[in-house]
Amino acid sequence: MHPVNRALRRVDLHLARWRTTVRARRVMLLASLSISQLVDVGANEGQYALDLRECGYRGRIISCEPLLAAYEVAVAAARSDPDWTVHRIALGSHDGEVELGVSGFNQYSSLLPPTSEMAATDTRAATIRKERVPVATLDEFVADNCDSSPLGLKIDAQGAEWMILDQGAAVLDRARFVELELSPEPLYEGEATMTEMLARMDAASFTLELVENDSMALHGKTLQVNGLFVRRQAATHQSIV
Repeated sequence: MHPVNRALRRVDLHLARWRTTVRARRVMLLASLSISQLVDVGANEGQYALDLRECGYRGRIISCEPLLAAYEVAVAAARSDPDWTVHRIALGSHDGEVELGVSGFNQYSSLLPPTSEMAATDTRAATIRKERVPVATLDEFVADNCDSSPLGLKIDAQGAEWMILDQGAAVLDRARFVELELSPEPLYEGEATMTEMLARMDAASFTLELVENDSMALHGKTLQVNGLFVRRQAATHQSIV
C-alpha cells in the first residue's frame, strides 16, 4: 500500500486516480454514448445533477422530485443552470396523484413502504407522514419534456424502479444509458431484487458496464448498489486506464 494511502486509511480515506473513479467513468460513459439529455428520476435535493456538473457533464438534465421540501432545494440549486430543469413529480404506474411515504431521512422517502428489515437496519427509514404528490408514467414524462436526441436515464426511486420501467417501455427502447439503484435483498415492500433487475435489463439489451457501492449496513453488508447499464449496440469499450 502506498504510504499516503496508509496514512489516509486512519481517517477512512483513500487516494485514487481521478479517471478510475466511478464519478469520472460515469461522465466518460455519457460522453462516449453522445448523451445530450439525461432524465434524473428521484433527484432529491439535486445531488446527482450537481455531481454530474462537477464532473464535466454539460448536456441537459431533466430532474423529477416529488417531495416538496427536497424539490425546493433542487430548484434553488438549478436556478443558475439554464440546462437543468426540475419538476415536482413522481414517476409511477399511472397519471394523477399518489401518496408518498415521507421518511425521517428524506432520501428514504418512497411510494413503497420499507420492509421491517430495512426499518430495523436504519430507523430513519420509517415513514413519519404521507404527502400527496403528482405522478406520471415515465413514457408520458419523457414525451412531454425531452426531444429526440440521445437519451440517458437514471432512476433512484427507493424500490419503485421496476414499477417505473413497467410504464416506460418506449423510453427503455430508446435510452442508450440507464442507471438504476439495485438491492441484493428488498428494502421496500414489492421491490424487485438486484438479480431480477439484472435479468430484466439483459432482456432489454443492456450490459452492466459499471457498479458503484451506494449504501451499507453498520456491519458492512451491502444494502444497495448503483448499476450503470449501456445499450449493447451502443456500447463502446475504450480503455479508461
